[in-house]
Amino acid sequence: SLGAKQDQASTIIASAYTSEASRVQPMFFSKNAAIYVQDQVRIDESLIFTGGLRYDADDEYGHVLNPRASLVRSPEHGIGFKLLYGQAFKSATVFEQFDEFRGNEQLDPEKIVTGELELNYRFRNAIARAGFFYSRLTDLIAVAPNPDTTRVPIGPNSEFLDYYQNVGAASIQGFSVSTDFHLRDQWRGFGHYMFTAGEDLDPLNGTARHKATVGLDAMLWQDRIGVDLRANWRGKVKAPSSNLYFQPKTAQRLAQIGYDYVTENDPDGYMDGEFLLHLTLTGRRLMGNDRFVPQLIIRNLLDTAYSGIGRQSGSGVRPVGALQPAVQNPSGFIPPYHPQPGREWFLNLRYLFGS
Repeated sequence: SLGAKQDQASTIIASAYTSEASRVQPMFFSKNAAIYVQDQVRIDESLIFTGGLRYDADDEYGHVLNPRASLVRSPEHGIGFKLLYGQAFKSATVFEQFDEFRGNEQLDPEKIVTGELELNYRFRNAIARAGFFYSRLTDLIAVAPNPDTTRVPIGPNSEFLDYYQNVGAASIQGFSVSTDFHLRDQWRGFGHYMFTAGEDLDPLNGTARHKATVGLDAMLWQDRIGVDLRANWRGKVKAPSSNLYFQPKTAQRLAQIGYDYVTENDPDGYMDGEFLLHLTLTGRRLMGNDRFVPQLIIRNLLDTAYSGIGRQSGSGVRPVGALQPAVQNPSGFIPPYHPQPGREWFLNLRYLFGS
């Protein structure tokens, strides 16, 4: 815990976990550099090839070379397509490397190889798209049980009972369909649906299999008020097994955890989905010209109560008792869920100077 307010000029922590005593926190430094090259080749009027290469080097993870390529056909009318291929990486975070309880300085970067194909058709006043994507992830970083306590001894406070490791591979795949169309002059509608899954189309931890967005853009009051109304729907989200709050209680799980725990009302291994509505109003030529542009943004118009999902339980699932006198997560500790804002109002005022 870095405390309620971290002193930027000091590495002294007022209340260290678990002793709650003051101590000097170690500092970690690394150097990294990257260089990339990219080029576009126009094959004909509507077909463009793009190729690129990026090289990254770092003190901690060594060096990584990643290519990318795309072939895009975008005609004014008729059939078009987009074909993409790329590689990328994600280095271990400072927490994953140096956490006192589960850190591992020997972690390799996570790597991903991804491909995508999109087909589209342009009508006179609309475009329809269908896309398919597949990604293969390797060297995934996750908390796993200590495989060799001789090589990595377990500490007096259960340090390194489990810790961050590169634990295998996974796949992400899915498809999307969308449309964008003009209803009339200055009126536009759009819709988008996406399906995302893992191996054998199984649900992914922390990700909804189904998502959809629909919206309408329009100009009202003699084209002086722009209206952007959009709705976002997300299906239920699979909770990771490390998040007990959403998991049904079983005798085996209770024996494994060692204490009773708190769950939601009817746990089924998933967090409920939500439906959100957002509205943006933009003024145009309200003072005779386009210099002054006021904008009112209302997010979560219906004041829907919803949450994000945590990757683990925290101490929030432990009942108050002898084991835990009060629910008091240390600062920065991850709870089982993250309540999100209700209705939010934003006023944006913009003025353009010049001739």
